[in-house]
Amino acid sequence: TIADYRKVPAQTASFPEKEQTATAVRTVVEKDSGTKAETRPGEMAIRRPDTDRYADRMVPVPADRKGVILSVTERKPVALVPTEKKEKKIFLPEADAGSYRKTSILAGLSGLMAGVEDRVASNPGVALGFYLEHRLTRSVALRPGLALTRHDYRLEDKYVGELLMAASRDLTNLAGTIDSYENHMEMLTMEVPVNLVFTVLERNRKSFFLSAGVSTVFYLNQQFCGKYLNVSTRENLNTYTGEITYETTYNTVYAESDHPAFSHVDLFALTNLSAGYAFPFGKNSRVLIEPYVQLPLSDLTSLHLHMRYVGMSVKVQFGR
Repeated sequence: TIADYRKVPAQTASFPEKEQTATAVRTVVEKDSGTKAETRPGEMAIRRPDTDRYADRMVPVPADRKGVILSVTERKPVALVPTEKKEKKIFLPEADAGSYRKTSILAGLSGLMAGVEDRVASNPGVALGFYLEHRLTRSVALRPGLALTRHDYRLEDKYVGELLMAASRDLTNLAGTIDSYENHMEMLTMEVPVNLVFTVLERNRKSFFLSAGVSTVFYLNQQFCGKYLNVSTRENLNTYTGEITYETTYNTVYAESDHPAFSHVDLFALTNLSAGYAFPFGKNSRVLIEPYVQLPLSDLTSLHLHMRYVGMSVKVQFGR
């Protein structure tokens, strides 16, 4: 090997005609650096691009250049390629990763009891509803819906009976007093609730939530009927003897009041308050158990009754 007069480290090349299998060819670097690099037969040393020292890594001499002394101009620095580090991807739960589905569909079935004044209906009502929930934030959602409710029950209430008798033209001039009231109410309503849902606690797709809103009620059918015991007392005077006698009669009277579809609408007449618990049901759905109460903001139905409702709702939420 030779070194250029410019004092640049010289590269070595092995000669196939000389047997050098036992010892390695040493390349003498410039005198002031005092650095040595070792090569194995058939390899040449590569200089680092940022220093005069030789790289520890050796590369084979090209096949067409074996046995030839390399000039200074033929030496090309080879940059060391740093080893790429693979980034580990951490998969977070959906709630923690910052991505969640904003819109979901719900379908539910409810049972409810109606109350008027201090009386409670004899039979429960049934409601079937569909809802669309849109999450405004991670803990607040808007839930409008549409529900059909069937009411069919009796109320032995004087307040309802008096209103029903007042609505019946045949009983406006009824003499005597009413001793007992038996009212029957049958209604089919379409309710449009708009509620805000607040998630209090959520973990592993299980959550506790509170809900509040208002409802508008459209009446598709209203039938009211009542049976009352009318008691009347008549005074009789005997003109011959001057004796006064009283005669009491008992009569059963009936009152009816029918109203066609959409004849009455109660706008924002009910306040909805509820609390519930949701748990996963399948891969992309949940079940919601939600007790609720509905309080009147104004009089309801065509009879202008002050009614309230208490019920239990079971909903299935798709898309969560």
